[in-house]
Amino acid sequence: MALIRLSHRLGASVGISDQNTLDDWPSEFLDWCKKNNIRRESKGHSQAFVEDSDLIVLSPGVRPDALPVVWAAAKEIPVLGEIEFAAQFCTKPMIAVTGSNGKTTVVTLITKILEQAGHRPCLCGN
Repeated sequence: MALIRLSHRLGASVGISDQNTLDDWPSEFLDWCKKNNIRRESKGHSQAFVEDSDLIVLSPGVRPDALPVVWAAAKEIPVLGEIEFAAQFCTKPMIAVTGSNGKTTVVTLITKILEQAGHRPCLCGN
């Protein structure tokens, strides 16, 4: 939702495509989407929706071989992950840690090292 709001604020024409229904999305956010003419599709992704895009931003967990990604690649539409997209707008240096196990331990250690070195890190996560 933050990505959609940011993109809209930056002047992009934004769309949401969700494999599931939009029932789990907050109603106030969906109302905001309607008010701001945010394109929405649910219960699956259509090829037309994907091909009508200049950029695709994937939610974490979407496989790189998912059909919408294949459609985008066939039309040479850039595909970014949510974190990669958002990082473009970060004005401070960033250290990102990914993986299946040990992220909390690693980022805690990095934070302590940076603090000991006299920096003021901001530990963030999803």
